[in-house]
Parts: sequence; structure tokens; C-alpha cells
Amino acid sequence: TAADGKAGPMLSLDIDLTADPGPEVVSSRWTSSQDGVIELYARDGSSAGAGGRTGYRLLDRVEAGPVVELSCATLSQQPETGSSTAQPGRPVWGTLLVAAAEYDQSVGAMSKSRVTTAYAWDGRRLAEVWSATTYSEAVWNLSWDSPEEIESGAGHGGAGVGGGDWVRLTSLSKLDFVAGSQAGSQAGSQAGSQAGPQAGSQAGSQAGSQAGSRPSIVLRSSQKHESYNENTDVFTTIKSREVVQTYYWSDRWNAFILFEATVGQRGATGMEYPGAASRFNIPAGTVLAVLESEGQCAEGLVFDPPHLLRVRTPDGRRCFVDDGSVVPTPSRAMV
Repeated sequence: TAADGKAGPMLSLDIDLTADPGPEVVSSRWTSSQDGVIELYARDGSSAGAGGRTGYRLLDRVEAGPVVELSCATLSQQPETGSSTAQPGRPVWGTLLVAAAEYDQSVGAMSKSRVTTAYAWDGRRLAEVWSATTYSEAVWNLSWDSPEEIESGAGHGGAGVGGGDWVRLTSLSKLDFVAGSQAGSQAGSQAGSQAGPQAGSQAGSQAGSQAGSRPSIVLRSSQKHESYNENTDVFTTIKSREVVQTYYWSDRWNAFILFEATVGQRGATGMEYPGAASRFNIPAGTVLAVLESEGQCAEGLVFDPPHLLRVRTPDGRRCFVDDGSVVPTPSRAMV
């Protein structure tokens, strides 16, 4: 259900997320045009109010941005009743809360985006297990950059932009949540990891389907790079492509990741966000979970290598590193 809030919509959803009997209630509300919260409540009969109505008990609250859509994804394949393979409990990825937040910066930065995030109940709290930009649109004028940067691609390898003073970069993605089972998850995991970042998605998908296997999130994106002619009011496509990325569940990281990578001998430099002045060193040999690859995003249509990777460090920190400073981890099973 939805109701209008001060800054944006207030949403609610019934969802069976915890191990307790009966569904819980999830609600979201905006706190500003760029911020919001998600709250998970248990229905608590012991706190019933006047008239015998069931009360609610807050289980967790997370910062979630300006949420515009709440949904549920069920990935656990429950065995048939009476099956000897039945196992007590369910995996943490069995049921996911999926929230989409929209950011509109059309004044100034002239960009819009939708970020979709999946949360799981880990027994104590709502844990973020996956997040990706599922829609983006950025518009800028070439005159905003210095001619030297445009010609040389200084700072991030420009690929050339074509005619017209205005440029638009868009990406629209479709999500598929693919169910898995607890048994056999390791087989698909190993195949995907050993094949590396590019072939890993295909190999892991094939092995996973054969084994029954790990759950995954498939992101299919249509990306386009266009120029705009103000005189004729016409957009001209410079380059377009279709990109498919598969995120597999990793027990090691308790999250859906693209693949694992190891920091090379020279170490890596981490940034909280691209271009951040404050940076920190990541030692050689550190294993990272790769959450996003810039080369597979819409920016990959414009920027030449090296591209950035959004990663997670073993201590849980999320940052960006150059993809040239890490190598895929072919010998380590991504479990």
C-alpha cells in the first residue's frame, strides 16, 4: 500500500522475512528528497491495543534513500512435504526485501537514477546483500569541460563523443531473481569463480542450473550514448549495447557478488567515491568481493580503460579501485 508523505510516498508491504511464524510488515518513508528509511515490524499480539488489535514491534530500521517501490523476492526452493531432503530453517537468501530508491538531480548535475537494493534478515537485523543502479540518465554539455580534457580524455580516457554540444548517457535494466537451493550451491559457486569475471557468469550459471544450485540475480541492461542537436531537437545514437551481468550468492561474503579478485603485488588504492581526494591503501594479496564493474555500466560506453570496480573489503568497507590493480581469483571457490 502507499500513502503520500511530506517529501514522497510512504509504502508498506507484508513479507515473511524472519523465522517467526506469520508475516512481518515493512514500511518506508522519505525524510528528505534524497534520504529515507525502511522499518521492519513484527506483529506482536502481546502488545495489542484497545479493541484487541494486534500491535507492532520494531525489529530494525535502515537508511535507504527515497524509496519509491517495495517488493519481495523468494529464492529458496522449499522441498516437497515429507521429502527426506527437508532441512530445518531456511537460508538467509531465501526471502529478500527489494527496495528501489530514485534520485533526481536534474537541477545542476542533470542526472537521474534508480538504485535497487536487496535486504535479507540475518537473524538480528536487515542486512544489505545486493545493490545496483537499475536506471540512470545523465545529460551534460561539452562546453562544461575544458577543451584539453575533452581532446585527451584526461583523468579517465575519453572515448570521443560525436557531434552536438549536448550528450546523454542512459541505462535501463531488467532484474531477474533466480531461485536456488541449499544443496549443490558449492558446485555452481566454484565454476563461476574459476572461470573469471567475464566467463564466470556463464560458467557459473550453467553449473548452477545443473546442480540446482546457488541463487542469483541477473541484471540485463540496455545502454545508450547519444548526442543532441539543439537546432533540430534530435538525439543521435553514438553507441549502444546490451549487457548481461549475473550476481551469485557467496556464503563467504553473505552477499550477491559478481566475482572475487585479489589485489596485485603493487597494492591498490581505495576511494570512497570516484575522484575522491582522500584515498587509502589496500595491501597486496587482499581478496575483494567485486560488486560492480564500471566497464559493464553505461560509463563503459564513454570511458576507456582502466575502469573502476566497486568492491567490498574483508572488513566490510565498500570502495572503488582501478580494475588494473586487481586480478580475478580463479583458484578460490566463491562460496
